[in-house]
Amino acid sequence: MNDTTSLSEYIGNIRNYNIELDEYKCKSLGISYKDDKFYLMNLFIYAKHDNIKIGYDRKMLFEYFKRSSNIDTYVYDNTGVYNNTPLYSIYDKVIVYGLKCNTINIKPSYISNENILIIEDASDILCPNRIKDIYNDIERFNINHINILHSKKRIYKEYCKLRTNNIVESITYYPYPVHLDYKIQQLIKYEKIYDILLFGSIRMKGDDECYSFRSRLYYLLKNNINSALKNIKIKIIDHPNNTTIENRSYIIGNDLIQMIKQSKFVICTSSRFNLLLRKYVEVNYSNTYIIGKNPFKIVPTDSIIIIEPTMTNEEIISRLLNAVQNYETLKDNVTPILDGKLTHYNFYNDIINRTFIEKYNYLVE
Repeated sequence: MNDTTSLSEYIGNIRNYNIELDEYKCKSLGISYKDDKFYLMNLFIYAKHDNIKIGYDRKMLFEYFKRSSNIDTYVYDNTGVYNNTPLYSIYDKVIVYGLKCNTINIKPSYISNENILIIEDASDILCPNRIKDIYNDIERFNINHINILHSKKRIYKEYCKLRTNNIVESITYYPYPVHLDYKIQQLIKYEKIYDILLFGSIRMKGDDECYSFRSRLYYLLKNNINSALKNIKIKIIDHPNNTTIENRSYIIGNDLIQMIKQSKFVICTSSRFNLLLRKYVEVNYSNTYIIGKNPFKIVPTDSIIIIEPTMTNEEIISRLLNAVQNYETLKDNVTPILDGKLTHYNFYNDIINRTFIEKYNYLVE
């Protein structure tokens, strides 16, 4: 089989020449047999990330895919070191996540039925110096479908141009999935020791306006914690980007989820792009109330206290105080975003079964 042979031709040759697929050949090609059908393996190509929180979230998704059936995995880090190589020469679906090919020397050595590119930072398409990375990924991996995790109408429309120009077959917005199961989180209870929790970066390198509202709220809490807000318990987790090296702390994973669940409210903002960031789903599926903007109005109204950048500091402080004062009047459980469906389990199955295509596009069209 040479580099130009398509998968259909390869399987066709097997049929045309009536080649018997014995156990050894099936194993060497990653072909399994179940319910009178042959199944090819899928390949998940994943990139590590320097950012501790993003790296952890990516790893959780990668580990879920890795544990799933019929999945081979291929990992590399930003030094260009590959932790493994693809095991097989043919695949059904190849899922590419977190790549930016201008820094990666990688050449696919397999053939596949479909290639799906998952783009975490979909706003890259609005940045002239990053667009080339997207096109490089599409070309190098012969991408058929693009799945964008963080998006809004403007960003989505830019990607749709790739479909209109027949560069790819489909563009799909799929809100960032989390490893949390809302139904399970309802059963896990912690004492509420914080009234308000704020975490996350307040600045991005080269883009001081990206988290301007979160930055404003960060300093509003800091400056009023001993005055106007002195009667409520505020917890601020300083993101590594927000503080000096000696004061940096990394609270991620189960430790972060526990702190979210120990809080009556968690502040969530949507960045200057007004995106449904992963944080919203993470907090909501932890069965905790949100204070913040409501991108796409997707957070059920009974599970969020709205504050807006257009409000004065006095209005925001009043809204925070009223929320804490009236917390006991709220229902015990929040209403989950999109019925609790934004999980790794559903994301995996939607991709493998091709039900992800255009599934949540109505939110950004």
